Amino acid sequence: MDLWIPKTHKTVTGWLAFAGLAIALVLVSAQQGSRQAAFGGTLATDGFSTLMNFIFIGAGMLSVLMALNYLRQHDLERGEFYPLLLFSIVGMMAMGMAKDLIIVFLSLELLSIPLYVLAGFGRPRIESEEAGLKYFLLGAFSSAFLVYGIALVYGATQATSFAGIGVALDAGRAGSPLLLAGVGLIMVGMGFKVAAVPFHMWTPDVYDGAPSVVTAFMSVGAKAAGFAALVRVLFDALAPLAAEWGVVVATLAALSMVLGNVAAIAQTSMKRMLAYSSIAHAGYVAVAALIDAQGAQSNFSAGAAIFYLGAYALTNLGTWAVVLAVEKPERMTTDVADYAGLGRTHPGGDAPPQVQLPAGGEAQRMAGADARGAAAIPLIAQLRAAARAAAAGIGTHGGQGRSATAGHSRLGRTQAGSALRQGGAVGLGLLLQAVQHSVAVHGPPGLGQGGGGLWLRGLPDTL
Repeated sequence: MDLWIPKTHKTVTGWLAFAGLAIALVLVSAQQGSRQAAFGGTLATDGFSTLMNFIFIGAGMLSVLMALNYLRQHDLERGEFYPLLLFSIVGMMAMGMAKDLIIVFLSLELLSIPLYVLAGFGRPRIESEEAGLKYFLLGAFSSAFLVYGIALVYGATQATSFAGIGVALDAGRAGSPLLLAGVGLIMVGMGFKVAAVPFHMWTPDVYDGAPSVVTAFMSVGAKAAGFAALVRVLFDALAPLAAEWGVVVATLAALSMVLGNVAAIAQTSMKRMLAYSSIAHAGYVAVAALIDAQGAQSNFSAGAAIFYLGAYALTNLGTWAVVLAVEKPERMTTDVADYAGLGRTHPGGDAPPQVQLPAGGEAQRMAGADARGAAAIPLIAQLRAAARAAAAGIGTHGGQGRSATAGHSRLGRTQAGSALRQGGAVGLGLLLQAVQHSVAVHGPPGLGQGGGGLWLRGLPDTL
């Protein structure tokens, strides 16, 4: 319909896109509580996909509202913006419903290709064109890793469906080096999409160069879709390999949280600071993928991930709305210094920017208390196992050192040092065990206290 809409009235296209997303939201709401499969079981609707679709469609609707005025201010009011946005949302929804690795890949490409174009939508600005090119090149490179990983998994299990892979793993193929290599390559491809360290290199440049309204949508939708696919693959297909991929996910989560928060401190550009904040949040959500047991624990971890992604989507889009309000038409980026004195220069007219930045952080903190607390149970289990392994290793090395020591004084120092190190490792393991027991008995901090905790406990059977 955009062909028949005059160039001076392109906002009509935006409102049509908003109306279409609103209708889709109503249709998704009508599917609550239903479980259906389509296309030979490669796509499925369940509690997990329904909740993720709420996030995707809601993020799309808010992004359309923000784009209506932003595109006009920056002379970017081109009709193809909204169809590209809708195609990307369709890819996100398909990723949340995927039950086959081939569908995961096709959905990822349907999600990513429109975003490559949208990242460079600010032409002829060189920063936007550079952002689009970087995102496209690195995205294609990560897709190659994903496809190669899928091929290796198929070679090891003779299946691409999650159910077929699970049957093959139960039949005793879990230790295949071919399978483990394929799983590793799949996690590389997914790590790029969610901007987890060390696959985050594209994030600051693309976030800074792309139009801010595109960055806002990308920071929420692409990350949520990547984690939706990751949860599906890990919980549905690769749950028997939790001991293998759990260590990898724990490492990626820790690196993302540390590097994202530390690097954000040194940024002077608001968009680059939010990019590193997005990297840190990828680590927070990844914590939920660390499962300690199957069954209810997997659903509990998936629920924690959904809850955190929902809170992150709402508050992050609000923060980006502030960036759009402060951003000047002649430039598509803002420095942190541009936010100084907003309370004096705009005491009443710009109240939303003054409220949203602290309010967004506080809302994320309160909502994140339930989500991170829920995800803490499997993380603590992983750390406790690592501490026990460290204690066992220290004890072995201490025994070898004592047998090789000739002098009594040196033997005493070796024994004392070994005992100190071993005692510290064992103490760490006992402490983590006590924390895990407390969380398991009394619930994570904030869980069951307030709307967020009650909502999480009432979460339907998601997977």
